Amino acid sequence: MMISLPTNLVPLLLAVGFGVPGLAAAGVLLMSIPIIIHFLNRRRFKVHQWAAMQYLLEAMRRNRRRLQFEHWLLMMIRCCAILLAGLALARPLGCSGNSAAAVFGQGGRLNVIVIDNTASMAWQRLQGDAHTNFERARELSGELLARWAKSHDAACLIATAGETGAVAQTPTYDIQAVRQALDQLPQRFTAGDLGTALRQALTIARDGGPFPGRRLYILSDSTVPAWQSEAVANELHKLGPELAQVYDVVHIDVGENQMPNSTVESVRVLGGLATTAMGVDLAAQPRAYGQGGGTLIWQRGARVLGTSARLTIDASAPEQILPQVRFDTDGPESLTVRLDPGDRLPEDDAFSLALNVRKRLNVVIAEGERGSSALDSPGTMLQMALSPGQEGGADAGLSRVDLIAETELAGRVLSDTDAILLAAPSRVMQSEAAQLRGYVEAGGTLVIFLGEGINAEQCNQTLLAEKLLPGKILSLTTAAEGQEPFRFDFRPDAALHPLLRAFREQENSGLATARIFTYGRVQLDAAQQAQRVLDLSNGDPAITIHHLGTGKVVFFATSADTRWTTLPAKPAFVALLNEILLGTIDADNGWMNIAAGSRLEVPRRIAQTVMPRLTDPQGHLLSLEPAGADHPTTAYVSTSLEMPGLYRLQIDGKSYPIAVRFPASESNLTHLDPAAIRRALGDITMEQEADRLPAEFANSRDQADFGWPLLLAVLILAGTECFLAMWFRRG
Repeated sequence: MMISLPTNLVPLLLAVGFGVPGLAAAGVLLMSIPIIIHFLNRRRFKVHQWAAMQYLLEAMRRNRRRLQFEHWLLMMIRCCAILLAGLALARPLGCSGNSAAAVFGQGGRLNVIVIDNTASMAWQRLQGDAHTNFERARELSGELLARWAKSHDAACLIATAGETGAVAQTPTYDIQAVRQALDQLPQRFTAGDLGTALRQALTIARDGGPFPGRRLYILSDSTVPAWQSEAVANELHKLGPELAQVYDVVHIDVGENQMPNSTVESVRVLGGLATTAMGVDLAAQPRAYGQGGGTLIWQRGARVLGTSARLTIDASAPEQILPQVRFDTDGPESLTVRLDPGDRLPEDDAFSLALNVRKRLNVVIAEGERGSSALDSPGTMLQMALSPGQEGGADAGLSRVDLIAETELAGRVLSDTDAILLAAPSRVMQSEAAQLRGYVEAGGTLVIFLGEGINAEQCNQTLLAEKLLPGKILSLTTAAEGQEPFRFDFRPDAALHPLLRAFREQENSGLATARIFTYGRVQLDAAQQAQRVLDLSNGDPAITIHHLGTGKVVFFATSADTRWTTLPAKPAFVALLNEILLGTIDADNGWMNIAAGSRLEVPRRIAQTVMPRLTDPQGHLLSLEPAGADHPTTAYVSTSLEMPGLYRLQIDGKSYPIAVRFPASESNLTHLDPAAIRRALGDITMEQEADRLPAEFANSRDQADFGWPLLLAVLILAGTECFLAMWFRRG
């Protein structure tokens, strides 16, 4: 209930209402108790005529007026004390802008600001003094705080991305402290979590104290990722009604109805690895939300590698390919693909990729059983395919190959090996299988070929026990004499596994014509989650890949020599092996490509003794700290890297590019209308404004709480009553 008088009619009167009007009514009723006691005390004396009393009555008549004054004074004090106690408990509220309210009133409302500072809020505005949507949201928040500074309300600030500090997240009457937190709040280039921010606001309302009024202000650009993404939609729908029970919710939309945005979403090396031995295909994914278009410019440093024709881009634009890019030197490199012309969210118009160009791959081939000739020797066939012309250990081709017997694996240091090819394993012991598992879990690549001399039962007991097989080998299946050999189920025009990308639309690759005479029939284990790279025509898996730790295991159900299949004699065999190695070996560039808002972790193998030097895209020096003993693989850690772009890490004269990426989800600036925002919050009743504050605040109608002054008055009256009762000799 709110009782108020128009200020234009009675400018000096106080507009007052009650948070708990029932207690005010109770105070009025209880005020009658002293009056009733007063009249009952007057009626309880009976009159008896007594001669000696005549003298006393004469004295009382002379003091009657004084006694009546004392009685009425005490009764009035007691009535006022009870009345004021009831009014104080009823939490009287008034407008803090009116006379006595500004002097005696205390803060009567809690105001919580939830401000969106995610990457999408960097959209540049064309009107007003604010340069971006985030600056506009901060500007409006500052206006709210300026008005509350003139009242007695409490406030706090919550950001949807990052932290605002303990002061801003705790309700406080120190509005200046909240303003300082607002001024220091940065524009983040990360995705946000509106659900967590609103959940925190709900906790503040429930634990923040007995405020008679609460308002929640949400300032955002109303984009789809923040309000309707799968990660947050269900939570917001549940939170809305809970928030409406404790807050008056106000949503202020600082976005524009149309915010068309184009972006380069990703850049990758097809095949995974870049080497100096062969050209690589680069792929870039442009995307547009709304109408978009432009030209893709491919750069390596300042050098332009290629330029696409002008593209018309939409939300389902295909990847753009730049074929056969060659690197002349090995070592750290960077690629950048940018969209020209840019748009009003320039931070996502370019995408950089930091990569480590390899000269050659270090491959170990462990052979189980050597055949009588090169065609019957799986290790020799693999060596010829991976390093044509290699003799006496000389480097040739893509890989540097070390051919050993499988018995030599025991005790061998494998940390500097990119891939291990296990050809026709026949005598792998449990200790060797455990060693291989540790190698794969640490990020290595293991390729297993079956072949002559294998023992299926022993393989199941050793390799399968260490999860190095995709499943149990049920049997060795051989085509009967006179029976048509098995073939691969390969169609170049069908959907192919990424490891077979080189054979797309290749009718004469040899994969479709290769004959398989013998293969190991495997029952895939669902727990291994193995992917089928290529099947046989009868549906049995021929090539699979599964992850183990951070590494990968590739399994061939047939042999690497010509005793079980004609595949090794096909030209496709060389390309297939190279594609498998390039697509599964760790490129060792993950630490150089991080999301905005993350910290750079410099591996110990890169900087063991030398202190590195990190600079941002503008050349400013950034701090690095030692990682400490609790990070065994990390030498140095940076602060959070906020701005997308290419950073530089200098270590002992060597420069490493560090690519900090804009989050792809934040590029979707599709704008939601007010009805969609209400639905996202469970169709609650709320105020919604477009790029302005609610109109009611133009009149500064802020409530002030008079409960504490009234309680102070009750204490003063109680003390006065006790003093006068003793002074008048009344009990």
